[in-house]
Amino acid sequence: MAATHLLYPSADLRTMADADLLVRRGDCDRLVQHYQKAGLDFHEGAADSKWGFIADASLLPLTGADGTSNVGLHIHPDAWPLHLGLSTEDVFAAAHWVDAGEGRIKVPSMTHILLLSASHAARDLFGPSTAKSLIDAARLLAQFGDQVDWTEFEARAQKGRVAKPVRAFLAMLDRLGADTRAVPRHLKRPPAVREFDRAVRNYVALFPQDPSVIGRARREWTLCTDPGVAVRRNLKRLTGLVLPHRGLRGSS
Repeated sequence: MAATHLLYPSADLRTMADADLLVRRGDCDRLVQHYQKAGLDFHEGAADSKWGFIADASLLPLTGADGTSNVGLHIHPDAWPLHLGLSTEDVFAAAHWVDAGEGRIKVPSMTHILLLSASHAARDLFGPSTAKSLIDAARLLAQFGDQVDWTEFEARAQKGRVAKPVRAFLAMLDRLGADTRAVPRHLKRPPAVREFDRAVRNYVALFPQDPSVIGRARREWTLCTDPGVAVRRNLKRLTGLVLPHRGLRGSS
């Protein structure tokens, strides 16, 4: 929603599968009750994977009976480990109000939006669904690159253990022809791994093939996480194969 109203001349140009709202943990249950009274409730659809829903940052979607309303509540800006470096309180502290046509909404700072775009893309392994994150970031850098605090950006990426994939994300933008003049040179230096070139070719070719299980694992380990993060994620997946994770339905 923030990208839609900040980076595009018309909201219709930026598709959204749902409306993601960041909420403080202490306010989450009260907001869930508010939506339930309005006719929305948790979606009980099947998970995309055999281990269920492993996200720790977002609740299951709240949807209406007719399926036209879809709200995603987040208690962290993004899944672990990013919220080690960018907390909900950090985002609220730097957020500002913008006009969204039918009212005002509070949106993150440009520094935080760019970091979240990179984190989202890496979390989804730079796959087809992440093209919108690259386009958002390219538009942000072209229009508001001078508003990004690069010292803060890099410090939060390091603390949030996403520095490697964030640099890969910025290097992809540079390789794909985005205006990256505002990005410090060392943050857009391509990683010396073959998987980076594969990912760039996927974007250029518009993802002609679905990645194999081995290909997804290779990309996660070499480009999208550090080893410690990959180990923790896969342990959680293995646990979910025995007891599938049902997803969050509240702040607890």
